[in-house]
Amino acid sequence: MTATLETTITVPWGQIDHATTAVRRHMDSHPHLPLGSLGVHAAGESPGRVEVFVPAPDQPQACANLLAWLDTLDHATLVLRFCDDDPQARAYTSLPDGTPITVIAPLDPTQMHGVDSDRTGERVVHWLRWQALETAD
Repeated sequence: MTATLETTITVPWGQIDHATTAVRRHMDSHPHLPLGSLGVHAAGESPGRVEVFVPAPDQPQACANLLAWLDTLDHATLVLRFCDDDPQARAYTSLPDGTPITVIAPLDPTQMHGVDSDRTGERVVHWLRWQALETAD
């Protein structure tokens, strides 16, 4: 039996360019937004998407940085991912032109006060605000 592998890969450059332009426009409109790293992804026929990691010198600042992004985005779905080695707060939404974006704040596993499982929705916003208050002290 002979197997033939398809070696032609079509790189969706147009989707990558579109997502890159969308996030650049958003950040130009909101120059105060904190940015640790940024990834632009595209595959197959799906639209390009953006993944932003906020800078996280400490947990209160990471939470404040995620909240700053939330102030510029509409209708985000929030998830607080609990685990022992890599907890994260994530916001899933779209940029104004419809480009999907995920904003991620890495969290300290030793500072997951009051959290012992994944959370979603308004509870996450309250928890982020509570954590971010420590930056004001």
